[in-house]
Amino acid sequence: MTLLLPAIRADFAIAENYVYESGDPLPIPITVLAGCGDSHVCDTDLQLWAEETTRDCSVEWFRGGHFFINEDREAVLACIKKHLIVPA
Repeated sequence: MTLLLPAIRADFAIAENYVYESGDPLPIPITVLAGCGDSHVCDTDLQLWAEETTRDCSVEWFRGGHFFINEDREAVLACIKKHLIVPA
């Protein structure tokens, strides 16, 4: 607990005090990853990421809930690899 508690407190402080500030859209494509079973997000909210870029914005859905990264790990890693590796 001594090791984890400071990190958990910091996470809660960030979540509690965060205030979104809009800025100029980024000149890069954005890929949003989400879990189909995550009750904390909906497609409409995820589409708002498109306002943060002047390029393409796509949403990739995966099996699982809020922790879909663990639940559908191979598919998530394949998606990340597909979007990060630029053909020569």
